[in-house]
Amino acid sequence: MQTNQNFSTRQQSFQEEAGQSLVEFALIATTLMLLFFVIIDLGRAMNIYTYLAGAAQAGARAGAVSSDVAVIEAAAQTRMSGFNTESMTIVVNQAGNYTEVTLTYVFVPITPLVVSALGTDALTLSNMARIRKLGSGGG
Repeated sequence: MQTNQNFSTRQQSFQEEAGQSLVEFALIATTLMLLFFVIIDLGRAMNIYTYLAGAAQAGARAGAVSSDVAVIEAAAQTRMSGFNTESMTIVVNQAGNYTEVTLTYVFVPITPLVVSALGTDALTLSNMARIRKLGSGGG
């Protein structure tokens, strides 16, 4: 009888350890998933910021050869074609011998932790490029 009781005690101990392991896994898995989504959001923000830089440069290059604001905006929007261009504003300044293009994009994170850390529902990303107009003198 003694061996049967020892077996029962060991089996109960094993079941308790399995339950504890399951709880530990659940706590760690949710934390890791949250961290994973935060990393994805930060990657998305960096990706958009990089594309904003390229779009601002494309718009400024178009402004170096053309003074038409519609051409400059079209060049910038073409570089941002994969993104929601309704969340983007383009400001063109052609004062003096330079064309300056500033793009602003409203980024909405998908992770609630990022939203609560920012204290707002969206993050405003901005980038600017400035290029001398072709044919303008040095100085």
